[in-house]
Amino acid sequence: PLILIDGLKRDLDDVDPNDIESFSVLKDASATAVYGLEGSNGIIVIKTKSGKISEKPRVRFSYASSVNNTTYVPEWANAADYAKMRNEALVVRGRRAAYSEDEIALFRDNNMDEYPNVDWYNTLFKQNNFSQKGNFNISGGGNVVTYYASGGFYTENGMFKGNIAEYDANANYNQFNFRSSLKADITPTTTLGIGVDGRYNTTTEPGQSSDNLLQLINRINPTLYPAHYSNGTAPVEPEGLRNPYSLLNRTGFARYYSNIMSANVNLTQKLDMITEGLFLTGIASFTKTNSYRHRYMKNYEQHQIDYANSYMNSGRDEEGNLLTVSTTPNIDEKMQFEKESPTGNRLIELQGSVNYNRRFIENKLYLTGLVLYKQREYLNDAPGGSGGELLINALPSREQSLAGRIAFDWVSRYFMDINFGGSGSQMFTPDKRWSYFPSIGAGWLASSEPFWEPVKEVIDFLKLRASYGIVGSTGNASRFGYMATTSGKTGYTFGFGGAAFSGESIGGIGEDRLEQLGLTWEKNNKTNVALELGFFNQMKVVLDLFENRRTDQLINLNRLPSTLGLPSTPKANLGEMVSKGFDLEVTYAKSWKNFSINYIRGVVGYNDNEIIENGELDPKMPYQSGIGDRWGNTLSYLALGLFKDQEEIDNSPVQTWSTVQPGDIKYKDINGDGIINSEDRIWLACKYPKWTYSVALDLSYKQWTVAGRIIGKSDMFRSISDRVPFSTSTISGASYQAAIFNASVNDHWTPVSYSGTQATERPDALYPRLGYGADNSNNTQTSTFWLKEASYWRIADVEVGYTWTPKAVGLPFKNIYIYGRAENVHTFSKFKDWNPEQTDSWAYPLKMTVSLGLEIDFKL
Repeated sequence: PLILIDGLKRDLDDVDPNDIESFSVLKDASATAVYGLEGSNGIIVIKTKSGKISEKPRVRFSYASSVNNTTYVPEWANAADYAKMRNEALVVRGRRAAYSEDEIALFRDNNMDEYPNVDWYNTLFKQNNFSQKGNFNISGGGNVVTYYASGGFYTENGMFKGNIAEYDANANYNQFNFRSSLKADITPTTTLGIGVDGRYNTTTEPGQSSDNLLQLINRINPTLYPAHYSNGTAPVEPEGLRNPYSLLNRTGFARYYSNIMSANVNLTQKLDMITEGLFLTGIASFTKTNSYRHRYMKNYEQHQIDYANSYMNSGRDEEGNLLTVSTTPNIDEKMQFEKESPTGNRLIELQGSVNYNRRFIENKLYLTGLVLYKQREYLNDAPGGSGGELLINALPSREQSLAGRIAFDWVSRYFMDINFGGSGSQMFTPDKRWSYFPSIGAGWLASSEPFWEPVKEVIDFLKLRASYGIVGSTGNASRFGYMATTSGKTGYTFGFGGAAFSGESIGGIGEDRLEQLGLTWEKNNKTNVALELGFFNQMKVVLDLFENRRTDQLINLNRLPSTLGLPSTPKANLGEMVSKGFDLEVTYAKSWKNFSINYIRGVVGYNDNEIIENGELDPKMPYQSGIGDRWGNTLSYLALGLFKDQEEIDNSPVQTWSTVQPGDIKYKDINGDGIINSEDRIWLACKYPKWTYSVALDLSYKQWTVAGRIIGKSDMFRSISDRVPFSTSTISGASYQAAIFNASVNDHWTPVSYSGTQATERPDALYPRLGYGADNSNNTQTSTFWLKEASYWRIADVEVGYTWTPKAVGLPFKNIYIYGRAENVHTFSKFKDWNPEQTDSWAYPLKMTVSLGLEIDFKL
């Protein structure tokens, strides 16, 4: 969604939560129309704190210290179990075992140098880390001037263990932010405001980045190499697969610096001398962002065990100390400094509006009007690319919009608003550059009608509202994407036998992209109908039904055949998708003498969608087109379970991958041709939830408060198909056998010929018959066998606090609030492989945070 902070487009990270006075979420077309092209996905409007007229100076301070604990750590098989499973995977497919029983015993004995058994998570991740945050702000005002100033900080040390280097390569983060505003009534009708805010960030990372480490930690198997040899040297890395311990501790570190500064001037001019209720507003804003990175990089020697020069070829000396020899003796291990070119950009935004608010007909009619103009210019201070790409990136990017609204309120009972928005973008040709988006909304407060009086003690509030409108978006359009582009090509070689036989290569100019003059705006037709109910002045129910029909979506025109010889796939405004659903919110509040239910709020949301047009070539199998299916589904085989025996295999459709054996996955023949191949895949199992839930409460008893929140999502799926045991994986071009989940060790199908017991041929096994490499190709297909339902409920946060109001005279405090808070307390889900909110297992682990904090309101 679009984030607006005091009317200006910003990032959510640009505001300290302590500086927020209020926020609201706008979803329907009537509410978002005046925000132009950025309102199609909804808007979060944030208003920051400011001083008040005739307010005494108010000083507030807050501080919290937190412990962050890693949660949802995937459970991987240890080295001995991995070796046993690998032996089984080979033997049950007719191959030789990879390890002897003696070697497996050595894995169990933790002979780390020669038979490593590395728990990469516990080796490289700390159990917990620490963070702290604080804020200090002051506000107040006189008869004509108000002010607000705030400064805050946040620091967090990383979750990685780094313990051998003389430098800190952990993923540490430090932030300082500030915000200030000043408003003055410079005349009885003119108010001038000035605002300044900024944020400075410093991030430290390992020399090879946290992302590389996370992928390796979550993928490599425990037998590949030790984290380090017992003599402290780095082990050799087979086939170029990097050692994550070495990457963390031996490759230096990188430090990222970034800052953002923003200043704005705003003016409000009342024009009551022309007509009552008329006023003008204007905002001019300038934002500057800078970032750069310093890298302090190192190489490191790799070693292997030196059996040749050791005592009795044991790899050790006579005292049992490990001997290693360098495999990269010419490596320069001195730290090198690399300074990357800084990047930055600037954003200039201008807004001007004419506003009108007035009551007529004995205050029965309240009329409001607005005409708003906005202009935004973005300039990259350090454009990248070359040739035409560099030229485009160096040009300023501009947006303009003009919007208007007129709203009627008759006796606070009947409501209507009519809106229009016009937006211009340089993404399209001049004749398509501007587009216009109207909307209309209406409401009826039925509980204000005279006929409602008999039931008002029970149903004290009833309001119906509805809106319809069109909002626009540039979608995935690129700058000047309608223009043809060319570049130098290698050309042809003229002469006998090519260049080697005196032929001459003649270069030339060729097309990269064809001209596309018809591209235009994407449109979102939004319909909302809502019912608001209140009961006994204690409970409120809001039901909001919605439909969003997106048309003219800019998509790749993949239905064009390659025989046309086009240099690239053109785009077209052909995409169409509709989403429907509802949001239901129920809130209850009540107070007694010492106890108050400030609120108990439950929210349920449902959102489903359907693809109407996707621009794809009609497939041979109509059910594979994706049209009529849900966006986010996966094209999968429908698994029917595991083959029981050879007779079942012989009497089933032919599966066209590796040789199928009992215990392998059986797939459904969707098209009924007796062969299982790519034509038998169907769209299934969306990774995005249909249902979202939350329950929140806030209770108080005298000076005590208790608050909490539970969130949930359902009807979503995660695929673990890349975790099939002993399937080949690749990182940065290096192939390897990945780690396997511990759950597969005791819950997979094993033939009686290997296990000696019929009990292991379980049709309900969590994993199929094991295989190795190419033998696994039947079982590694994307199918429903590997799709896991990932619905969850999470205790998102719990807070207990106490407010102390000193009674003693002379203390400098109005009150002190002391609290304890826990976040991500526990997650309830059948999906246990990793955090169900994440689509992959190698994301940064979810943290449970326990905090102690205080907030002080000083007395001046």
